[in-house]
Amino acid sequence: MLEGKGYYKGSSILVSGGPGTGKTSIGAHFAFAAAARGDRCLYWTFEESESQLVRNMRTIGIDLRPAIEEGRLIVSAVRPTTYGLEMHLARMLHTVQEIKPGVIVVDPLSALQASGSTGQSGIMVLRLIDFLKSAGATALYLNVQDSEDKTDLNISSLMDTWIMIRNTRRETGLERRLHIVNQARPPTMNHRTNHPLATAGICASTSLGRPTNRSGQSTTSPASARSISTAVIRSR
Repeated sequence: MLEGKGYYKGSSILVSGGPGTGKTSIGAHFAFAAAARGDRCLYWTFEESESQLVRNMRTIGIDLRPAIEEGRLIVSAVRPTTYGLEMHLARMLHTVQEIKPGVIVVDPLSALQASGSTGQSGIMVLRLIDFLKSAGATALYLNVQDSEDKTDLNISSLMDTWIMIRNTRRETGLERRLHIVNQARPPTMNHRTNHPLATAGICASTSLGRPTNRSGQSTTSPASARSISTAVIRSR
């Protein structure tokens, strides 16, 4: 991923963080890049309508409307409390079987907890992840999370990559920090970088520290570290 070539098709990526950290922006950028490449993308949103998503992403330079109108991006917006967990799962599986997307974004996965208990939600999410993996789709899961050591749904171990985002207060203002917690490819990466949001989209600033392996040795250069934001929004 750090070479800027993106993820292999069929990968599962988890992006977690608290409210306002830019998870939806990353998800929209991921979908936008997939549609621009000619892939069909399915975007499930449980907190915004299609019009809200399009409007909000335009403020950071991501215009989803052309891809939607051309049929390369399908936005499925539904409130988490509209259905029970089984109905949500049935609708999601049916939609994937019907349109056969190559790229899928779930925003946010944690919203499904409103439709059942934590245990029930966890089982439903596991079934969804297994289905999307078997379908060969590249899936980006966004998750609202405040704890740094684990996800509420305990799904981080099922992901090929787990990325955490944190807002950090500085004297100069708010910084968004992107932390690659786990990447299922040796050597195990542990990398942090800033990722400001602007009218030109998402970008990654100079690395806060070189990625290290488990021995604490540097594994990449600052130049390749700056390709993280590009890698996050591409698949191959």
